[in-house]
Amino acid sequence: SGIGEELAFQLSKLGVSLVLSARRAQELERVKRRCLENGNLKEKDILVLPLDLTDTSSHEAATKAVLQEFGKIDILVNNGGRSQRSLVLETNLDVFKELINLNYIGTVSLTKCVLPHMIERKQGKIVTVNSIAGIASVSLSSGYCASKHALRGFFNALHSELGQYPGITFCNVYPGPVQSDIVKNA
Repeated sequence: SGIGEELAFQLSKLGVSLVLSARRAQELERVKRRCLENGNLKEKDILVLPLDLTDTSSHEAATKAVLQEFGKIDILVNNGGRSQRSLVLETNLDVFKELINLNYIGTVSLTKCVLPHMIERKQGKIVTVNSIAGIASVSLSSGYCASKHALRGFFNALHSELGQYPGITFCNVYPGPVQSDIVKNA
């Protein structure tokens, strides 16, 4: 949904093969149909691969499924996540744990599964949709902000570690408020 859905539509118009992943298989199928109707893709160009970022034990198998289907992964777009709206003093610690697990650990896990393939090929792009809240924190979103700050630190460190692989590039995107269901689902 949101940024990921729109990105899929725009990429389908460019004829880019897609792997659509999220937890809701029905929504993935809906997005796939729209990509096929409005884009320059055929059925074989889109793989629907349900994925839960919090189930890190499934990430290696998902990566292998993509490689089996397409033979390579050129671009990984990390875009999954959830937000939060509450005062720190009124927020249960479990909320912070869930946000770190989904927004940060899930993204790190998936990246670590895809990265060896990119290193082997000496090329690839990793795009991470972060948030302006990953640079400048805002009130009522402390857990969300912390998870986004963690992503920023992780990808800055990873970028510096992979200096010997100039063909692997990183792009961190920091959008401000976006009209999507992220606030409704916070």
